[in-house]
Amino acid sequence: MSKTTGVIRGFDKLGRFVIPSEMVKTLELDKDDKLEISCDGTTIYLRKYQPYCNFCGDVGDGLTEVMHKRICTNCMNEIIRTTAN
Repeated sequence: MSKTTGVIRGFDKLGRFVIPSEMVKTLELDKDDKLEISCDGTTIYLRKYQPYCNFCGDVGDGLTEVMHKRICTNCMNEIIRTTAN
């Protein structure tokens, strides 16, 4: 569910816009956090970036990078199990 702030923002000369501080607080963003940006039609989605498994989508710290893709232990074990036969 989306939350409307009632704030309208425009773009500056470099094509940037500022996220309202209320939204930054609501999302509990820190200055070192990164945002993932995606779109669907005319809607832009911003969410706090968290690494995830490229196979199952699980989020966590136990991810390994293989050929530029992140994979969790469960998926890695499943791949090993299914390719060992």
